[in-house]
Amino acid sequence: MRFLANRGPALAVALLVVALVADAVLSLHNIREVATSVQWVSHSNEVLARLEAVLSTLKGPSCVAVSISSRSSRTGAGPCSRRDRRC
Repeated sequence: MRFLANRGPALAVALLVVALVADAVLSLHNIREVATSVQWVSHSNEVLARLEAVLSTLKGPSCVAVSISSRSSRTGAGPCSRRDRRC
């Protein structure tokens, strides 16, 4: 019992240091995962932008304007509706 009374504060400090180091390691791991996720999201947005550019090139200017407006209104009416096979 006397052993714990003399070493109690030192043991508490040692456990605190171990807990802080474990927390630092877990935080570093999570930060790296978040950074990787941000890179993938950025890459996905670049791919989507390039696909939209290719799609707009293939469809032509009139079809792109109508498809963009139909996305916002969701009516689908106009020369490039889904029923129209050309666009």
